Amino acid sequence: MSLYSTKFHTSWLEKLDSDDTSIKRWLKQGANPSTFICTLCKTDELSCKNNGWESVERHMNNKKHRDNLKLIKENSTFIIRNEPAVTQHQQGSSSSTVPMVTLTRQNENISFTDQVTRAEALWAINTARHGYSYRSCDDLENLFRRMLPDSRIAEHYKMEQTKLSYVISHGLGPFFHRDLVQDIKKCERFVLCFDEQKNYQNSVVTRYYKSIFLGHAPAQTIRDDIIDSFRTDGIDIKHLLMVGRDNPNVNKAIEKLLDTELKQVGGELLKLGSCNIHVIHNAFKSGTTTSCWHVEDICIDLWSWFHYSPARKEDFVKIADDLNEAVEKKYSLLCEETRKSLSFLSKVEKETFFQDVRNILHSIASYLKLNLPLDNSFLRDIQILRISRRSDPEGSNTIVRIGRCVLGLLSSNEIDLLSNEWLMYSLEIIDNSWIIKRKYNDFEGKEHIEYHEIDYYWNKNILIRSHGNSDVERGFSINSNLLTEERTLLSEKSINGLRGDLTDVQAAYTLSKSGTEKIKSIDEEMTKIIEDVSVIQQKRGDAEREQLKKEK
Repeated sequence: MSLYSTKFHTSWLEKLDSDDTSIKRWLKQGANPSTFICTLCKTDELSCKNNGWESVERHMNNKKHRDNLKLIKENSTFIIRNEPAVTQHQQGSSSSTVPMVTLTRQNENISFTDQVTRAEALWAINTARHGYSYRSCDDLENLFRRMLPDSRIAEHYKMEQTKLSYVISHGLGPFFHRDLVQDIKKCERFVLCFDEQKNYQNSVVTRYYKSIFLGHAPAQTIRDDIIDSFRTDGIDIKHLLMVGRDNPNVNKAIEKLLDTELKQVGGELLKLGSCNIHVIHNAFKSGTTTSCWHVEDICIDLWSWFHYSPARKEDFVKIADDLNEAVEKKYSLLCEETRKSLSFLSKVEKETFFQDVRNILHSIASYLKLNLPLDNSFLRDIQILRISRRSDPEGSNTIVRIGRCVLGLLSSNEIDLLSNEWLMYSLEIIDNSWIIKRKYNDFEGKEHIEYHEIDYYWNKNILIRSHGNSDVERGFSINSNLLTEERTLLSEKSINGLRGDLTDVQAAYTLSKSGTEKIKSIDEEMTKIIEDVSVIQQKRGDAEREQLKKEK
């Protein structure tokens, strides 16, 4: 062991690393005079007693440290600040700086009035997310002041039901709708999913980006509303790839009418039939109705038995928990257990059972053959996009057919190049770089993988085809939660405002997960939105007062 050891020098903190970053952003002295700590990598004390500065250099050039430093530079949510800290061996004589990672103070450049305004906007978003009634916020001002007596923002917070209604209907709702429309306009192709459902008010036609309310909804009326909405928002119908729908005749008629409209501007819809999820469900239903098993009736009876009695539901949950604790858990192979059960049946019962099974399977298969687009050449061709099919001898011809199938997607020159591109692709070595954008380790050493988005590849315009109407069906559930019996008088503008906030934000945490550019955009818009809403509210109040004077 060397008699003399190199000690940590505070002058090192003034140096720059290979990325021209100040060393003091992450370097600090350890408890021992001959050790140092990296606050980025959260290391234990590292020794520098033998090699001095070279030990620090060796650490800052390793891959883990460089990845962590890159993350810090790219992350606007956190900053590194230096705070003075007195080291143990230097108490009373000198101090060093300790880098600390803290949240950025996003309010530093925002006026106090704007901070209050943003707090009001965030509460409006929270109201939409949880489905709170507008009236529930009438006493929030006093509640926040009692909860947060030392907060100036809480002291100046003002939001009652009328203002909340205006903020959602005329402010945040239209803002998020405009944001969605801008995203659609940037797309080469988009898919429209629609369906209809009756609720407490009227028939609702839920479209890709909003809901409209109709008393009667024949195909021509729905088609007109869809086209009018596109024109109002400046969306070019030529970019419509296909429509996602289920199978009622009115929906088929809407698809034909939209296709006619598209052909007038030189386009054409990609037609792949109705929602395949509905087809599968209806096929199973068709199969069960051929037997005397009464599966659907049993399911409805079970649902009704528990749905209309909270006490039964509570008892069932309790019994299920008790059974789970009392009975030893084991795997049960359904087929094997069924075969064992069949041994207890008589010969006639077995014959009846197997005949029922054959009838069910035959009915399901017949329904699927009749309703699935099994002969659709486009669906057959896009199977070539599987990586296992890239060496298919017909691949180059197939990819050209796909390119021609979507009118206007590719130019004639681009289609001519597809064969050569496919040949190059078929000979390419497919490694992880095609899938993985980058790998990095966080501060705790845990590895993260960032994958390429679908936008990285041209075939995104093919893969966005409708994969079913489940999103629209979930939209009906959201509408049902919003439109309770107590809220049936909400205007169409209020409902679309609530849905816009709920769907596009998906709660206030989205503001911190949607990227720095999105956060900045929303922050900048919130103040202007509330100011505009205040002006609208004031003008309407003045108009109402003027009307009252005239009536008197």
